[in-house]
Amino acid sequence: MEDLLTLKIIQDLSLSAENYKDFHQVYKLLFVAKNFPSLSRNCLSLALECVKRQTLEPLPIDTRWVTNTESYVNSELINLKNSLNLSVKHLDTVKQQELHHKLGIFYYSTGEFNSAIQHFKYSQKYTLSLEKKIDLDINILNCYVAMKSYKSAAMLCKKVKSKNSKTLFQAHFFEAVEGLAALTMGNFLHAVICFKNCCFESLQEHPLPMLSSCDIGLYLGLCALASYNREDLFKLFNDPNCREFIELVSPVKALLNNFYRAFYSSCVVVLRELQIELSANIYIAEVAPELLLRIEEKLLIQYIAPFSSLNIHNMATVFQLSYKELISKLESLILSEKVVAVIESSDSTLIRSSLSISDKLLTKTLNLSEKFIQEAHQILLKMAILRENLKDDTAKKRKL
Repeated sequence: MEDLLTLKIIQDLSLSAENYKDFHQVYKLLFVAKNFPSLSRNCLSLALECVKRQTLEPLPIDTRWVTNTESYVNSELINLKNSLNLSVKHLDTVKQQELHHKLGIFYYSTGEFNSAIQHFKYSQKYTLSLEKKIDLDINILNCYVAMKSYKSAAMLCKKVKSKNSKTLFQAHFFEAVEGLAALTMGNFLHAVICFKNCCFESLQEHPLPMLSSCDIGLYLGLCALASYNREDLFKLFNDPNCREFIELVSPVKALLNNFYRAFYSSCVVVLRELQIELSANIYIAEVAPELLLRIEEKLLIQYIAPFSSLNIHNMATVFQLSYKELISKLESLILSEKVVAVIESSDSTLIRSSLSISDKLLTKTLNLSEKFIQEAHQILLKMAILRENLKDDTAKKRKL
């Protein structure tokens, strides 16, 4: 697994300078280093080189570079704060807007995201241009994504998307970030809707800082497979814009093709390979088990659909599962009523049923209700007869 992962990381990093901006590449490398100790040395080394590339000064040896960078950062912060205080004293709102923006960029570049957000919001306060305000929203979103505060990112995206004065890049940026937030929170269907609205050509001209076109292709294809039906998947794959994204990710393209052609064994092989890649993906690693489980369930459901009955051992061979593992998954699908069937353990057969568990329960409840009503009527009739007999006896005694 680690050999395959190492190869994949090397391939990704060969284009990482073009794919990612700011410190998003660094965060991805640190994530891999933390979760895969055998790769930590290489990842940390690459992260350091990435940080150095973003400095403005020539790079001396490492110890001098760290000292010089620290000294430069401290002096830069003092100068910015002194300038801001001076502009506040002179009530120069234009200068305040500019300096708050610079301080936001400064704190963002040093990883102090809460301070950066605070200064970006102050800068918005003194900004009259709606387009510039939206640009500052983009800076705030970059901070939210770096902090993994995806709920706040989603709320801001929905708020800004209602504004009309957005450039094409801004519109696609918010769609992509909202899709990313939906993905990380497990809302795969909404993630597909957002990623579909991203324009491939626009993002090729103006790449996003935290997502490459390959990332969008990966997330779009997997989320669609987990949440779309067969007909919608066909439409998605034949949509020219979506197809451009998916074509960049060979495993996802192969998975969608194999799924639509009912090559289930090939689908399972691709899913096993993707599992390795997703475990090293900073955005999707936490929800990857749930996402892959949904895709696997979709494969099982589509495999079962054409048959009235099938052999469970043969099915286990196709899906590369043990008999017990497959039985457990089938029981889960039956209990959740995603598959209407019964398992005949005597001959290891799955038999499709016309009634689901809830239908059977409802039918049994109705039968019991009818029986209860009949018994209740009988009891009431007996009580009425007894009451009448008592009245007749009383009348006879009075005559005597």
